[in-house]
Amino acid sequence: MGHSGHVVVRFPVSFGGRTRKTTRIKFLTDGMLLAEAASDRKLSRYDAIIIDEAHERSLNIDFLLGIIKRLVVLRPDLKIIISSATLDTEKFSRHFDGAKVITIPGKTFPIEIRYCPTPEAASGAEPSIAEQTVAVVGDIVRHEPYGDILVFMATERDIVEVVESLDGAGDAGKNLSVLPLFGRLSGREQSRIFVESKQRKVVVATNVAETSITVPGIRYVVDSGQARISSYSPRARTTKLPVCSISRASADQRRGRCGRVGPGVCIRLYSEEDYLAREEFTPPEIVRANLADVILRMLDLRLGHPAKFPFLDPPHPRAVKDGIAVLRELSAVEESAEGPGFRLTKQGRLMARLPLDPCIARMVLEARDRRVLHPVMIIAAALSIQDPRIRPLGSEGSADTAHRQFVEPSSDFITLLNIWRHYHHVARTVNRSRLRKYCQQNFLGYQRMREWCDIYEQICHTLEENGNFVVEPCPGDHDAIHQSILTGIVRNIGFRKEKNLYQGAFGKEVMVFPGSGQFNKTGQWLMAAEMVETTRLYARTVATINPQWLERIAAGLCHSSYSDAHWEKKRGQVVALEKVTLFGLPLVQGRRVNYGPINPKEARQIFIQSALVEGEVSRDFDFLSRNQELIAELQEIEDRMRRRYLIDDYALANFYDQRLPDLVWDVASLVRVLPRVGAILMMTRDDLVADDPDAEQLEDFPSELTVGSFCLPLFYKFTPGTREDGVSVHIPVTALPHINPQIFDWLVPGLITEKITCLLRSLPKTIRKHLVPVNQTAADLFKHVDFGVGSLPLMLARLIEQQFGLVVAKEDWRSEELPVHLRMRFCLVSDDGCVIKHSRNFGDLFAVETRKDGGIPFADIRKQWERDGIAEYDDSIPSRIPVPLQAGALAGYAFPALVDIGGNRIGLRLFLSEEESRQKNQSGLRLLYERDLGPLVKRVAKDFALHQLDWSLFQWLGSLKSVNEQMQHFIITEICDLKLGLPSKEEFEHRLVNFADGEFYRQAGDIFTRVRNLLVERADTVALCAKFKELAVKSPYNVQRFKRYDEALAQLLPHDFLQIFDQGDLDRTPRYLKALRIRIERAHVAPGRDQEKEAQVAPFDAKVRELHDRLSLIAIPVQRQEAGPLVAEFIRMVDEFKVSVFAPEIKTTIPISVKRLEQKWLEINQRL
Repeated sequence: MGHSGHVVVRFPVSFGGRTRKTTRIKFLTDGMLLAEAASDRKLSRYDAIIIDEAHERSLNIDFLLGIIKRLVVLRPDLKIIISSATLDTEKFSRHFDGAKVITIPGKTFPIEIRYCPTPEAASGAEPSIAEQTVAVVGDIVRHEPYGDILVFMATERDIVEVVESLDGAGDAGKNLSVLPLFGRLSGREQSRIFVESKQRKVVVATNVAETSITVPGIRYVVDSGQARISSYSPRARTTKLPVCSISRASADQRRGRCGRVGPGVCIRLYSEEDYLAREEFTPPEIVRANLADVILRMLDLRLGHPAKFPFLDPPHPRAVKDGIAVLRELSAVEESAEGPGFRLTKQGRLMARLPLDPCIARMVLEARDRRVLHPVMIIAAALSIQDPRIRPLGSEGSADTAHRQFVEPSSDFITLLNIWRHYHHVARTVNRSRLRKYCQQNFLGYQRMREWCDIYEQICHTLEENGNFVVEPCPGDHDAIHQSILTGIVRNIGFRKEKNLYQGAFGKEVMVFPGSGQFNKTGQWLMAAEMVETTRLYARTVATINPQWLERIAAGLCHSSYSDAHWEKKRGQVVALEKVTLFGLPLVQGRRVNYGPINPKEARQIFIQSALVEGEVSRDFDFLSRNQELIAELQEIEDRMRRRYLIDDYALANFYDQRLPDLVWDVASLVRVLPRVGAILMMTRDDLVADDPDAEQLEDFPSELTVGSFCLPLFYKFTPGTREDGVSVHIPVTALPHINPQIFDWLVPGLITEKITCLLRSLPKTIRKHLVPVNQTAADLFKHVDFGVGSLPLMLARLIEQQFGLVVAKEDWRSEELPVHLRMRFCLVSDDGCVIKHSRNFGDLFAVETRKDGGIPFADIRKQWERDGIAEYDDSIPSRIPVPLQAGALAGYAFPALVDIGGNRIGLRLFLSEEESRQKNQSGLRLLYERDLGPLVKRVAKDFALHQLDWSLFQWLGSLKSVNEQMQHFIITEICDLKLGLPSKEEFEHRLVNFADGEFYRQAGDIFTRVRNLLVERADTVALCAKFKELAVKSPYNVQRFKRYDEALAQLLPHDFLQIFDQGDLDRTPRYLKALRIRIERAHVAPGRDQEKEAQVAPFDAKVRELHDRLSLIAIPVQRQEAGPLVAEFIRMVDEFKVSVFAPEIKTTIPISVKRLEQKWLEINQRL
């Protein structure tokens, strides 16, 4: 057109082509016209603007329609023509204030419309849309011999299924050329539909063939009535591609494809009723798309708020709100300082000038700051086009193998970068033809690669115009590249739930797209270039990311919550556990942060309470040390007297709160203000105490308790409900064996009245009812008690019997029911002062495995005293030696003993137990006497010994030698009183003098005679028992009777009697053996009478056995020593009682009766 040499028609594309001065007609895309409107708001270079295919209602078209709506007011001369084959003319005319509508009839051939809805199979199951399509195409081929066929399917999968079915259709498919057509195909494969063929063509296409491409020779259209229609969900922030029913306008567009070259037939795979019920027009993109780009351009063009812009179909307010939110996340907009609304940031204005989606533009700007602009620009350009990788039908495996060379193990984005680098490496060395071949061999779309390069160059040009960008090729750090990309797609993140399945923003579940190079390889966190929902929500073009990036990049979007705010002494701060979430995903769990700057008021309260009131601060402050000393002193008084004198913690906190500035919430801030406020932070007694106790009251709560020769420290706690509540006494482990716990029943004078009251309340009701009012009775009883003397329960029982005539048994006192603070708490303390055992039961302390050597203090005493080779008796040896602690307190006593250390040598050894000392002492002291007495001892051993003829007397004791050795030891022990311990020097020497005058020999003979007589008495008793056992009738009763005789004999004269008997036992036992013989004789004559007498004695025998058991269970040495004589006395009384019952002719040595035994038993029970 035009004069020779003049080019009047040009068709610039997005990133290339220029017009000339002679150009009069310009074909350009809607996007290019919008770009020109940014620099020329009145589009002054144009006299007329024609917008074709306006029915498509893309974002750009609707945006242009709004701009033109305003523009016609400013330029009445401007001619506007809006055209389309299927247009809602009434709406468009109304939008442009009643613009004229011109209808131009189309010159198409007649088109027959056939409705072929999905038939129902005999089984009740409907065939798939692909199966129905194949059937319809097959029917056309069989009955309609001429004309190509265009089939519209909704998805690529449906297209593949139809193509494969038709290719394998046998005779029906022999003369068919079945060609797929969809966006992912390479340009070469798409161009096959335009090539003439001798075979009948069947083109199976998506809705791309509705308007974008005109396929020649089409006489038949098979319309599935479905298409994938993109929609954006503002709530979920995801793009959906669901399969939807097309509108009537789209159906008419499809129908028009078959009437271009001759009469056509349109077969619709749905009913006419279905067609009429569908929407007339497809919803415009502006009501189903992300408006971030539109809003960004509007703000850049200063076109006002989207809600006031004259859109043909105004978007939903929620979509506008979401678009603004996206721009805020990208730091593209901010609140306007001039009033309500938004304005572009400097960054946002630059983003608006880039020919990119705002999210991708944001990536480019971030890359500048991270010095990875070049690689990110490459990736940004790639994300603006279709995937350059192609997978032709039938060659998917080969394509995947070829693409594998580009794959980056952790990132699809770096994979794109690898494709770029490989492509340009080849492009620098080969011509265009070979470059095409390279793309073909590696399954890359050549045109898409060219488009990728064009967009990259346009981005470079735009950034160079800005002047603040330097684009230099560089390899780029992968982390920096990914962080730059992340700034633009921060919502497209996910946290792995299971393999390939991620938890996305706001609870969405997203799966890695199976076509991704990261499928089955992604890490814990990922980002995706886009989230697309088809059959499910997929993440496409993904990479593994570090979640720490998110907290910095999306700082304004992260939500932090804090829990467990607490004081940390070491840090000197109030610390809280921070949880950081982004879109509902947890980025940080339980991070410890300084809580002061976050919540100063609460942090200040915690600081004052924990650091100042409770003293949990690692740094020394004079005011705090003095305050704590004063508080500790007063708290000790409170603990002792079990009353609150101090003000409570709230008042203490208020004291500091009133004196400290508001900005003090940790140690650092306290240090800054301390020079100004240190003096007023000092507390006085008046600040702390409401009612001060007097000195007399404090005396009733002593700080130590004297037990024998031990002074034991007392500690008080007024903490009801805790194990430390009440009074605690600290007992050194070495002193434990020497302590009589009876004194502890009295507690301290300040608590004794309360304890007596509680003890009275614990008595059985039959007794308690005579003691009311109990409080008054307790006060009266307290006046008559002698504090600390004897047993408290025994004293109270005696006073109650005296004053009220009531008998209170030991078991009537239920001490275990007393409040905890009225029972002494015993703490066993080791050498170094550590409590190794505590209990309210004194006997529990003996369950602790303590050191047998007495520990360090006892070891020091042993070094001082113990020695070997003692030749003569030394009067410098005390009966016991005090063992001091390091602090000077008494830890216990050591008891010395002379011991036989072998080789006729004597040594001095110390023992912790007095009983053990006495036992060990006998061997050494005996050896010392034997040395000094010399020949006299040998003479005694020779003259006073049993002989083999006395076998019947001693055979039950052991060998003759053993028995005579025992006899020798027994004689020396009794004559020299070895069981009494170490004698004084005078006693020792006095005995030696007496023994030299023949006294030793005389006493030895007397003792030997008594022992031998005792053995004779036993032998007579054994013989008598054997005699009557032979005479007795064999019966179970008699078996048991003689068994009891044997037991009685063993009790009267045990096999170790020479170790345990004294001379008094030698005198008493023959009488008891004689009484036993009398009983045996009389029982033979009158067994019934013996049974009656046995019944009188049996209860007391049982009590003796019980006493032996109870004595063995007493863990406290002092109590065991005190109980020993009581038990021995009771056993002697029982033996005398047996004499009175079975052999009254043998007079008893003491008055005895059942009543006396019962009284003694009651006394023992009260004391044990």
